[in-house]
Amino acid sequence: EANFYIFDEVVSKKNRKEGKDEVLRDIFSIQGPSGRKQYISLDFEKGMFEYHDYCGRHMGEYRFNGSFNKKAEASHNILI
Repeated sequence: EANFYIFDEVVSKKNRKEGKDEVLRDIFSIQGPSGRKQYISLDFEKGMFEYHDYCGRHMGEYRFNGSFNKKAEASHNILI
């Protein structure tokens, strides 16, 4: 709430293990500077967070202290 993140239940459900209720990540939406929605994904498996653009494309992975961890991966689209 302090950062104006909005929990996105629909996109979060798409990112659960198939046939299970196990959550891989919670996904929040934010309004980007361009006015388009962006996503922040809290990854519980690695203890990191990931940024995704308005199309769900992965933009990179970051540690909780804000330092960069890993470059974007095409296989990490959260909307498909």
